[in-house]
Amino acid sequence: MRFFIPTILLFVSSGLALPYPMLNQHALRSVPKRSLEKRDAVCGADFRSLVNSDSCAGKSPAFVLATPNAVVVTAQAQPPVPDNVQCDHVVELQLLNSVAQTSGLCGVLTALEAADSTKKKATMLDNAAQHISALQNLNFVQDTVNNQKKTVIQRALKGSAQGTTTLDAAVKDYLSKVKSDGEAVATTLDTDIGTIITAAKGVLATLPDGKGGSRSRDPKDVVKRNLQQALDTYSKSSTTVGSTFKTVLTSVGLTA
Repeated sequence: MRFFIPTILLFVSSGLALPYPMLNQHALRSVPKRSLEKRDAVCGADFRSLVNSDSCAGKSPAFVLATPNAVVVTAQAQPPVPDNVQCDHVVELQLLNSVAQTSGLCGVLTALEAADSTKKKATMLDNAAQHISALQNLNFVQDTVNNQKKTVIQRALKGSAQGTTTLDAAVKDYLSKVKSDGEAVATTLDTDIGTIITAAKGVLATLPDGKGGSRSRDPKDVVKRNLQQALDTYSKSSTTVGSTFKTVLTSVGLTA
């Protein structure tokens, strides 16, 4: 005898957050492969290997378009996993990388590894990598909406005006449904970054002096000076993951 799992369509208002029940292990094993969007590296560290096309399988519902021209996303219970969906990061890697570059975090990581070879860039970013790849930050989303979301994020990061197409409206609706998860993840990522900065300051405090002088070419002085300068640059920045995600929400007309 065959058992069929019914597909349930749940229409959700933009202000309502749905619970995300976990799927059982049998359901996870039976989920077919689905397309996964390409991910950006963060400060040159590759986060892509942490998420594959099955990573969203434990998260329900999926967000799909009832019709190609719909301006809202429909929450569809799974399993089964809908066709034509991608596994989306709510807080995207391109956003985290932009924050890391703009704030000077990448410079701190480079100088830190030069000062202490045990503080590898990938190791220092591991907590952030795990948190941005965790289930709270992942959803199955209609491929066309997800592809447009990447463009929406890029516009927000550049300070450009958002579009007015039906897909732009669908992205806004999707973000309205997952923004609480995104805000929570952004806060966690800012904590992870703070931990890196604290570690860098700790290493700086232990570095020995060389021959001294602001222009000294003694390797010890160069390493210490580079780390100090990187930390000084970071301290002057007000860019955070939380503030940048808020900028994205505001750019599409949502209240953060």
